Amino acid sequence: MRAPSGNTTEESMDADLGDTRKTFINTSSQTEDFNVTFVARSDSINMIVDSPTTATMTASDTALTTVSTSSSVPSHVFVPFYHLSKSHSRCPICNIDFSSNSPALVFTNDIRARAFLEDDILISFGSRCCEKHISAGYLNAGALQRIRKEENKCYLTMEEFIDMLVIIKNAFLLKVSTIEDFRNAPLLNFDDLTRITSDNYYVLTGLSRANFDNLCSRIPSSALRNTPNRSARTAIACLLMKLRLGISHQVLATLFSFKDKRTVSRVVHSARKALVEYFVPHFLGFEHIKRRDVIDRHTRPLASELLADQPDRAILILDGTYIYFQKSANNVLQRRTYSMHKGKSLIKPMLITTTTGYIVSCMGPYFADYKNNDAEITKHIIYKNKENIGQWLEKGDILVVDRGFRDALDYLHLMGYQTYMPSFLAKGEKQFTAETANQTRFVTKVRWVIESANGRIKQWRIFDKVLPNSLLKTAGDLIAIVCALQNCYGAPFIQSISKDKELAKKMLKLRDETNELGNYVAKLKNKSEKLLQWKELNANDTVPDFPRLTFEELNDLTLGELIHY
Repeated sequence: MRAPSGNTTEESMDADLGDTRKTFINTSSQTEDFNVTFVARSDSINMIVDSPTTATMTASDTALTTVSTSSSVPSHVFVPFYHLSKSHSRCPICNIDFSSNSPALVFTNDIRARAFLEDDILISFGSRCCEKHISAGYLNAGALQRIRKEENKCYLTMEEFIDMLVIIKNAFLLKVSTIEDFRNAPLLNFDDLTRITSDNYYVLTGLSRANFDNLCSRIPSSALRNTPNRSARTAIACLLMKLRLGISHQVLATLFSFKDKRTVSRVVHSARKALVEYFVPHFLGFEHIKRRDVIDRHTRPLASELLADQPDRAILILDGTYIYFQKSANNVLQRRTYSMHKGKSLIKPMLITTTTGYIVSCMGPYFADYKNNDAEITKHIIYKNKENIGQWLEKGDILVVDRGFRDALDYLHLMGYQTYMPSFLAKGEKQFTAETANQTRFVTKVRWVIESANGRIKQWRIFDKVLPNSLLKTAGDLIAIVCALQNCYGAPFIQSISKDKELAKKMLKLRDETNELGNYVAKLKNKSEKLLQWKELNANDTVPDFPRLTFEELNDLTLGELIHY
């Protein structure tokens, strides 16, 4: 290999091939300036280097200019970057001596690599600066502004240049490793606490991140172990997403990078068993809460004032809800699950709540044929003493039900319980009397919370869909998990009870009043020989002194107690 030179010969070039360093000198006939590039190599490596040309090595066409006068002087490289020199006594940014008032901080390799890649700043190895210039793991805005005021030209030794290349290489390899890990990671990773926000936790699982962490902490590691396929957090998240979003196993397999939907089925099964064993018993069932706690903490003063004859009465509300299932090919199962009332195949869990909406128990589910209406299910629960309900309730306690429980009232009275149910119209009647209508309103005023509880359960979309028959055996566990989650983490239905007694007093006062407008119309009918004719009124027909409603009265009339929430 030959290198053109005015001072070297071919023989000297050949003699230098065995040296550990090689110097190529290119001169130009138009100028006395020359460029020198230093190349270091190992003795065991044979290198073939093309001869540099004048066009490619002039100072105007290259960004690297090296200065060397002899082989004994270290080579320097000129680069158009800002440079922070190394000093043990003075800050290279603010030029202030280090002291107790201005302690020093050594630049980490991460800061050096980021400064070079993002801000064209070269920081020598071991260089340090004042602590005040570093914030959030990098140079702050004030430090960067000071550095950019300096000239962006510097000379580096070859050792410094190689050191910077090594740092950049390591930073690049770290980024590549991070990208590979991200590429191989599932789309949803609940083990990475930084990838999913608390709002996204709620959208996906129905729980905030803090509540999800609390739920996972309640499950012992022996009950739900970490496996190569998934962690305990992933298993619980998979089950909650199944309940919250009602998505298929195939979709869950895609989101969590599981092998197939069979794997998802095993994961959901493991999480369901763990929650039913270690979480549900603490927040659902008559054995998880005492009767005294229900009276003191979960009974509204409004309900006690309107319905209870004594202050120490437990008041419970009962209602059945529906979970729809696919039509079964098994004739016996299809007959037992088909509801003549709804015209569909379904099962019926029996929900029992307090007057505040707290779910005491969710029993069942039961079949939906004629043998399993609400009344028969209630008698079955009391007769079989499910969850020791007979020992939990006391004589005189109050059960609030709807009209579907009519056939169970006599049995409940026989067991010593009081019942309240919306009234039925008597035969031949077209409307309730004022007294009967007011009593029905009392029941409705207390009973609405169980309908809201049913609505919250249906917000878990798996119960808002037609379920496959494969989930028929586990539907009871799934709805129990949702009810327990609602009790533990859900917001209370009643936000304020400060005006309950005032409202109850007003309702009791109005209960005994007669329907004056109805009586007036009845008198007109009796006096008139012809049918009364009704005509439409507009604003021009109203009397000047027609009473006007205030905003508060309008709210109370249309929204009721919701205005106090």
